[in-house]
Amino acid sequence: MESSPVTGWQPLMFASDLSDATVKAAQIGAQKLAIWRDSYGKIQAVEDRCPHRNMRLSLGFVRGDMLTCLYHGWRFDEHGQCRAIPAHPDITPDDTTSVTTFPAVDYCGIIWGLTNKTDTRQSPAEEWHLPSVKTVTPVRTLLIQVPLKIAMKQFGSVPGRSVRLSETTGNGSILPLLLVARSIGQNATQLHVLLEDVAASETCEQASLWAINFLSMAERNYAETDQNT
Repeated sequence: MESSPVTGWQPLMFASDLSDATVKAAQIGAQKLAIWRDSYGKIQAVEDRCPHRNMRLSLGFVRGDMLTCLYHGWRFDEHGQCRAIPAHPDITPDDTTSVTTFPAVDYCGIIWGLTNKTDTRQSPAEEWHLPSVKTVTPVRTLLIQVPLKIAMKQFGSVPGRSVRLSETTGNGSILPLLLVARSIGQNATQLHVLLEDVAASETCEQASLWAINFLSMAERNYAETDQNT
């Protein structure tokens, strides 16, 4: 049975994990993506497949503000249009020689992607109820072997919403946590953990420890519940 299409904006990775003029792989549901930045930092998202030999474009590189396939060097602009074929420099690729593009934005320290192009009525900030903070500090991304709905229930929230927590550490300091999670399978959740504002390295370490403890607790509780059903 085919899985249902994923709707709405999805948090893919920390914005700081994708430098200018680089490319990385991501996936939303069954749709594989190549997420890249040009030399000015603008985010682009395309289907992770070169139309020539089906090579993954996320294995390529960015040159001249174009995404370049590693295999034969085909180059694609921000609209997904092929602009150069090195083996045939005198040929101008026609409009059909292109890759599918998808909406992608950099907001609140996260790169967001959208594979349902008709579902763009809201921004990630509106859809996910994100805080209007000027600065965030990325801490870590975790893979939790727990369904998203159950993971979010631990925070008293629901899928598709950001979570803001104020956690007190052992030394009495406060961690202003910002959590963004998405489903990456029937029983798996990808959790992005950030701190609001600029955070010192010690604070980041404390937030990272909190995240690891949460992962252990969530997976343990889910396993125990599963055994009792």
